[in-house]
Amino acid sequence: QQQQQQQQLPLDVITVEWSNRLGQLSLLEHLLACPPNVYSFTVDNEEALDASTVVVDGTLVATNCPNPRGWASSKVLQRLLHLSDDKNLHPKVREIFVVGLLSCPEIILCALVRLQLSVARSADQASGGDARAVAAANAGAGMPMKGELMRELIPLFFKPNPNNMGGGQGHPHGPQHNNVVRNMPGALRRLWSISQNTVVAACIEAWRSTAGDPPQTRFATVVHIIGVVRILPSPENAIATILNGNKDPEFSLTVAFVMADHDMLQLRPWLTDRWNTSGANKGMFAVALISYVGKNYPHASPRRNKPLVSIENLSTTLQFVLSLDAETMNGAVPTPSGKVVTLGESVKAIVDACLVRHPSLAEVIPNNSMTSNVGVPNNADSASNTQQQQQNQQQQQQQQQRPTPGSQDDIEECANQYFQQIYASEESARKVVEMLKSFKASGNARENDIFACMIHNLFDEYRFFSKYPEKELRITGILFGLLIKEQLVSSITLGIALRYVLEALRKPPSQSPQSGKMFRFGMFALEQFKERLHEWPQYCSHIVQIPHLRDGYSNLVGEIEGVVVDDGQHSTAGSSISTGGGLGG
Repeated sequence: QQQQQQQQLPLDVITVEWSNRLGQLSLLEHLLACPPNVYSFTVDNEEALDASTVVVDGTLVATNCPNPRGWASSKVLQRLLHLSDDKNLHPKVREIFVVGLLSCPEIILCALVRLQLSVARSADQASGGDARAVAAANAGAGMPMKGELMRELIPLFFKPNPNNMGGGQGHPHGPQHNNVVRNMPGALRRLWSISQNTVVAACIEAWRSTAGDPPQTRFATVVHIIGVVRILPSPENAIATILNGNKDPEFSLTVAFVMADHDMLQLRPWLTDRWNTSGANKGMFAVALISYVGKNYPHASPRRNKPLVSIENLSTTLQFVLSLDAETMNGAVPTPSGKVVTLGESVKAIVDACLVRHPSLAEVIPNNSMTSNVGVPNNADSASNTQQQQQNQQQQQQQQQRPTPGSQDDIEECANQYFQQIYASEESARKVVEMLKSFKASGNARENDIFACMIHNLFDEYRFFSKYPEKELRITGILFGLLIKEQLVSSITLGIALRYVLEALRKPPSQSPQSGKMFRFGMFALEQFKERLHEWPQYCSHIVQIPHLRDGYSNLVGEIEGVVVDDGQHSTAGSSISTGGGLGG
C-alpha cells in the first residue's frame, strides 16, 4: 500500500490547469469513482473532517460513495468549478456533481462552504498583482455551478422531507431525514464548526423559499429548522442568533411562535426581552410585530391544529402590543399608500380585525382596551358586530368539518384520489400524467403541493413494487417512465428516478418472483422514456452492460447502443449529457 501511494500520480499534477480540459475532467470523474486502494486522495485535516461526515460509528453510511476524500478535496472541487465555466464542459461537470449529490451530499455541503470561505479569505489577503489575479479567479470560479449546487443542498438539509410532512412533522425533536442524506446531524454539526453564519443564513433562506407555499408547508419548514438547530453543538447560541437577529424579523417571530406552541419558549417574556433590548429600534420592532400579526391573523387557529400562528400566541401578542406606552403608540408609521398613521391606529385596526375574525379573543382583549394608551374612541358599534361574529363562528364550524384547502390532509386526500384514478387503466394513468404536467406548471400553491406529494409518495412506494399485482405493477412502471419522459422530474429527483429504473433492470428476472417483478417494472418504465436515452450516454452504457439484458433482449441492447452512436456523431463531447447520467456506478 505504501509503495502504491509513492507511485501514484500526485494530486497537484491532476488538478492544475490542463490544455486538454476534457481529458482532465474525464480523469477526475474516474478517480472519484475509484476506491481508495486504487487512488488515494491526499487531504489535510479540515478536508478529512468533511469526509468523515459520511462515517457513523466507524461505518461508511454513504455506501455508494467509493472515495469520500476525493469529494472533500478543495483542489478537486476548485478544478471542477473552473472547468464548469467552460460552456462545453458545464453539462458534464454538472453530471459529475449530481453523482456526488446523490452519494455524499454531506461532504459536498461542507467542502463547498469551506472552499468558498477559503478562496474569499485568500482574495482579501492577496498582495501583488499576480497573486490578486489568481485569488480573484479562484473566488469567481464556477459561480453558476455553485449557485446550482446550493439550490440543491439547502432544501436537502434545511427543508423537511415531503414524504413525512404529516404527523412526523408535529414536534421539532430533530430534522427530518430523506432518501439522499444519510448523516444529517454529522453534516450540520460539521457545517456549524466551519461557519455558523452560513447555517443561520441557510435556515433563513429555506424559510424565505416557502414564501408562496401554504401555511402548513411553512409550518413544517420552521419545525424542521428548529430541529436542525437543536442538534447543533451549541443550540442555545444558534437559537439566540435566530430569535434575536434582525436579518429577517418575520422569520425570528415565526420561530418564536412555533417554539412557544411546543413549550420551548415563553412568548410574553421573550417579547418583553426583545422590546427591552431593542434600544432606539423599539419602534421598528413594534411595527414588525404588528405587521406580522396583520399578515397572519386570518390563518390563525387553535394550537392543537399546529398552525403557523396559533390563537393562543395571537392573544399573547395582542396583549403585549396593547401594553406598550403612549409615546410608542403615538409614533408615526408609514403605510404602503404613503399615508402616515400612528402605531396606535394601526394596532386598533389590527385588533378590531382579529376580534371579527376570531370572536373568542374578546374574552381576553376587550375592545375598550385601546382607549388608555392612544386616546382613540371606544368602539361604539361593537354590539352591531355580534351578528357578524356569529356568522363567522358558523362558517368556521363548517370549515372545520372538512380538510382546510392547502392543508396536508387536503393534499394527501387529493393525491390518494388521483392515485385511484391512475390504477383504473393505463389510459387513466396517461391522463393523470397530463394533469400532473399542468399542476407542475401551475402558479397555484395547492396544485404544486399535490404534484410534489404524488411524486414523493410514488418514490416512497418503490420498495414495495415487488409485491404489486401484475396490473398495478405494469401501470406503475408506465407512470414512472412517463414522469421521466415528460420531464416531470429533474435534477436530483431525476437522478433518483433513473437509478431506481437501473436497479430494477439489474434484477435477474428468473432469480425469484420478487426479482422478476422488479425487472418487469424497470422494462415497463424504460419503454416509456427510450427517446430520451441519448441525453445520458453513460447511463446507457450501464444498461447495455447488464448480462441478462444482453442475453435475452439483444434487440433492445442494440437499439440503445445505436442511439448512443447516432448521438455521438452529431454532438460534441459531453454536450448531450443531462443531470441523470452517470448514476449507475
